[in-house]
Amino acid sequence: MAGTNKSLWLLLTGLIVLALLMAAHASAAAPKAAKPKTGGILIQACEKEPPSLDPQQEGTIYMLIYVASQYNGLLQYDPLDNTKIVGDLAKSWKISGDGRTITFKLHEGVKWHDGKPFSSEDVLYTLNRTKDPPKGIASPRKIQFQSIEKMEAPDANTFLLTTKTPNPSILGVLAQGWSVILPKHVMESKGDMKKEVVGTGPFKFKQYIRGTSYEVVRNPDYFLKGRPYLDGIKWYVVPDMSAYVAAFKTHQISLLAGIPPIYKSHVEEIKASAKGVQVQTGQMVVQNVLWMNTEKKPWDDVRVRRAAWLAMDRQAANTILAEGDGSYGLMLAPEGKWGLPTPAIMKLPGYRQPKDKDLAEAKKLMAEAGYAGGVDVVLDSRIGDTDERRATFLKDQLGKIGIRATIQLNELAKMYQIINAYTYNCVSYPNALAIDDPDDCFSRYWVPAAQWNRARLKDPRLNEMHARQSQTVDLAKRKKLVRELEDYLMAQYPAVVLYWSTQYGCAWPEVKNWKIGYGIYNNLKYQDVWLDK
Repeated sequence: MAGTNKSLWLLLTGLIVLALLMAAHASAAAPKAAKPKTGGILIQACEKEPPSLDPQQEGTIYMLIYVASQYNGLLQYDPLDNTKIVGDLAKSWKISGDGRTITFKLHEGVKWHDGKPFSSEDVLYTLNRTKDPPKGIASPRKIQFQSIEKMEAPDANTFLLTTKTPNPSILGVLAQGWSVILPKHVMESKGDMKKEVVGTGPFKFKQYIRGTSYEVVRNPDYFLKGRPYLDGIKWYVVPDMSAYVAAFKTHQISLLAGIPPIYKSHVEEIKASAKGVQVQTGQMVVQNVLWMNTEKKPWDDVRVRRAAWLAMDRQAANTILAEGDGSYGLMLAPEGKWGLPTPAIMKLPGYRQPKDKDLAEAKKLMAEAGYAGGVDVVLDSRIGDTDERRATFLKDQLGKIGIRATIQLNELAKMYQIINAYTYNCVSYPNALAIDDPDDCFSRYWVPAAQWNRARLKDPRLNEMHARQSQTVDLAKRKKLVRELEDYLMAQYPAVVLYWSTQYGCAWPEVKNWKIGYGIYNNLKYQDVWLDK
C-alpha cells in the first residue's frame, strides 16, 4: 500500500488478509472471462418490497436489492473476488503513520444521475448524516461510525477521515453494501431519499410499479468507461416461492441471486430440469433467531429467556427449516475468525443432544420464575414461506415448556413498524451481517447503543466492552476481548439462536461475471455482469 508501512497496515486491519491489502487501492477488477458483450436486460425476481427506497434509513435487504446498482460507496468488496476490498468512488487511499487518518483520492468527473457533479462534499455530508443523523432521521448503522473523530473535504477530489484511535474494521464498514454515498443536493432539497433514487452508480432508476416490477437502465455517463455492460436490469415482484423457482426453471428470469433464499431442494429441482445452470454457494451470514423483548413479561426474567434457549432443538430446526444446510453459531458468524468453533458450540446447553436434560432444566426455570402453569405470548413474524415456517417451529418448541405462542403475521412494512417501535412481545426475525467483524455484529444488534437492539438490553457494560474490542488493533488481544464480550452477552440470553443460513445462487449459462457475495448485502451493483447471447 503506497505510503503505508506494511507491518502497521497488518496490525491496523487485523483480520484482513495480505491479499486484500495488496489490492486495496485498485478499482474493481476488470472482467477476467472472454471479452464481454454489451447489451441485454438481466431479469431477476424478488419476493418482497421495501417500506421506502432510502439506503440510509432502511435496513431491509429487500430495499438494497433494488437500489444498490444505482449507487457507489467509497470502497467495495471486489465483485469478482469477495475476499478483497477495492476502490469504488475512491481510486486510491493512504493511511497515516499513526494509523488514524485515511486520505481518499476520489475519481474525477463523476456525475450524479441528474447531471450534477459529484464531489467530496457529498461524501462528507453522507457520512456526517449517517454518524449524527438529524432529528427524525433514522440511521441504523450510526454506531459503526462512532469511532470517527473528524472528517474533512479539503478539495473536490480529496476526503479525509480520522478515527479517535486506530480502528481495525473501518475499511470493511466503508466497503459494505450499505455504505453508499448519497447526493447532498437532493437530500437538502427533499429531506431524504425515500422516494428519490439519484446515485452515481452503473445503472439509473427507470420505473417502480409497486407490486409488479422495478427497472433500471444503463448509466451512459458512468465514470468507469465501458461499464456497465448490460442495458438494464428488471426485477419482478414474485411473492410465491414455487412461482419464483418455476419462473427460473422456465427461463423467464435469468438469475437467482441469493434473495429470496432458495434451499438445497430447490437447487436440485432446478438442476434436474434446467441443464447447464450455474450454481454457487456461500455464507449468507443470516442468523435465524427468536428475539425476546426484555421490557415485557415474561421475558423480563432471565430465567424464562434461558428456558427458551434450552428448549430449542437446533438440530431439528436445521433439518426442518434449512434442509440440513445450516451452520451452528452463537452471536458471531460461524466458520469465521471470531466465534467459537462448531464442535465447542455443539456441547453447550441448548445445542447438546439428547434434549432431555435441557428440557428438564427449562421446565424447572419456568417454575422458579412463577410460570409453572405456563404463559401466553404473541409471536410476531413476517408473511412469507421461510418466515412463517420459522415462526411455526418456534411456537412448537416453546410449547414444550409451557410458553403458549400465538403467531401474528405481518406484511414487511408493518413488520418494520413493529420492530422499530419495539412494541412486540417476541419476534421471529432474521439478523444479517455485512462483514465478518465483531463491530458489524455487536453494533447492529447486541449492545444497548445498537439501532436494532431488539432485546432492549440496557446494560452499559456491553457498550464499554464493545468499544474496547473495537479500538484494539492487536489481533490476539482483540480476539480475547471479543470472546469475553460474547460470553457476557450470552449470559443474558437476549435471543434464541437457531442456526445460520447457507446461501445459494443460480444463473443460466449466458450470465457472465456474476459471483455470489459474502453475505446478502454485498455485490449487488452488477457493473461487471454481461449476457452472452
